[in-house]
Amino acid sequence: MDRSRRAPWPAAWLVLTAAAITACAGGPSPDGGPTQPAGSAFTTPAMSSSRRPGVELPAGFPVIAGATPEQLQPTDEPGIIARWSSDQVGPVAYDFYVDALPAAGYPTTGLYPGGAVAIIGFQTPSGERWELVLTLDDGATQIEVRLAQP
Repeated sequence: MDRSRRAPWPAAWLVLTAAAITACAGGPSPDGGPTQPAGSAFTTPAMSSSRRPGVELPAGFPVIAGATPEQLQPTDEPGIIARWSSDQVGPVAYDFYVDALPAAGYPTTGLYPGGAVAIIGFQTPSGERWELVLTLDDGATQIEVRLAQP
């Protein structure tokens, strides 16, 4: 079989693989995560609403500079806490969050870089497990914070 002519794996497969890896991951990163990058901006998007009572994005949660908040829709999955988009390409946004989450008090529990989808598992100050999911979408990066899958 000529492998040079094989089609790349579909994005849906990458999403399922990333979700499966996240579900099987355990424990915090051994080094406690990197420190806050110089000049990074920590802000919380204005429109962050969850459809789960009592679950909201905490004030001061790190959000990459220039991100645009998106309103959650009734058709969204119930575990989504907040969503925004950025014109920063996926690897730039991923690197920002790898540094910014631990620096803001959210230790990482798993790092899963990827092509079209990347996931960062982290823990809230109250001990809940959440995920930050970055998805490339038509030249922009969509960023979601969601409850970690069991």
